Amino acid sequence: MTTGMTVHVEKLHGPAPLPFVLAMVAAVSSATTFFFRWWQRPTTLIMSQDWLTDRVRAEGKQGWS
Repeated sequence: MTTGMTVHVEKLHGPAPLPFVLAMVAAVSSATTFFFRWWQRPTTLIMSQDWLTDRVRAEGKQGWS
Protein backbone atom coordinates (compact mmCIF):
# COMPACT_ATOMS: atom_id res chain seq x y z
CA MET A 1 0.00 0.00 0.00
CA THR A 2 1.50 3.37 -1.02
CA THR A 3 0.78 6.62 0.65
CA GLY A 4 0.74 9.60 -1.72
CA MET A 5 1.83 13.07 -0.78
CA THR A 6 0.58 16.17 -2.46
CA VAL A 7 2.84 19.19 -2.76
CA HIS A 8 1.47 22.55 -3.71
CA VAL A 9 3.94 25.16 -4.98
CA GLU A 10 3.05 28.81 -5.31
CA LYS A 11 5.13 31.43 -7.00
CA LEU A 12 5.55 34.46 -4.81
CA HIS A 13 5.39 37.86 -6.42
CA GLY A 14 7.37 40.52 -4.63
CA PRO A 15 8.24 44.04 -5.58
CA ALA A 16 11.11 44.45 -8.02
CA PRO A 17 14.30 45.76 -6.39
CA LEU A 18 14.85 49.46 -6.84
CA PRO A 19 17.70 50.54 -9.13
CA PHE A 20 19.20 52.46 -6.20
CA VAL A 21 19.37 49.29 -4.11
CA LEU A 22 21.04 47.39 -6.95
CA ALA A 23 23.55 50.23 -7.40
CA MET A 24 24.35 50.20 -3.67
CA VAL A 25 24.90 46.43 -3.68
CA ALA A 26 27.22 46.77 -6.67
CA ALA A 27 29.13 49.60 -4.97
CA VAL A 28 29.59 47.59 -1.76
CA SER A 29 30.75 44.60 -3.78
CA SER A 30 33.29 46.70 -5.69
CA ALA A 31 34.56 48.35 -2.52
CA THR A 32 34.95 44.96 -0.83
CA THR A 33 36.88 43.58 -3.82
CA PHE A 34 39.15 46.65 -3.85
CA PHE A 35 39.77 46.37 -0.10
CA PHE A 36 40.75 42.69 -0.25
CA ARG A 37 43.07 43.23 -3.23
CA TRP A 38 44.69 46.16 -1.42
CA TRP A 39 45.01 44.13 1.79
CA GLN A 40 46.67 41.18 0.03
CA ARG A 41 49.16 43.22 -2.01
CA PRO A 42 52.84 42.58 -1.31
CA THR A 43 54.41 44.96 1.17
CA THR A 44 57.51 46.97 0.43
CA LEU A 45 60.54 46.01 2.45
CA ILE A 46 62.52 49.03 3.61
CA MET A 47 65.96 48.39 5.08
CA SER A 48 67.73 51.09 7.03
CA GLN A 49 71.38 51.96 6.49
CA ASP A 50 72.15 50.69 10.01
CA TRP A 51 70.63 47.30 9.20
CA LEU A 52 72.61 47.04 5.97
CA THR A 53 75.85 48.01 7.75
CA ASP A 54 75.26 45.44 10.49
CA ARG A 55 74.46 42.79 7.89
CA VAL A 56 77.67 43.46 5.94
CA ARG A 57 79.69 43.42 9.19
CA ALA A 58 78.14 40.10 10.26
CA GLU A 59 78.74 38.50 6.87
CA GLY A 60 82.30 39.83 6.86
CA LYS A 61 82.97 38.15 10.20
CA GLN A 62 81.73 34.85 8.78
CA GLY A 63 83.92 35.19 5.69
CA TRP A 64 81.08 35.42 3.15
CA SER A 65 81.91 38.79 1.64
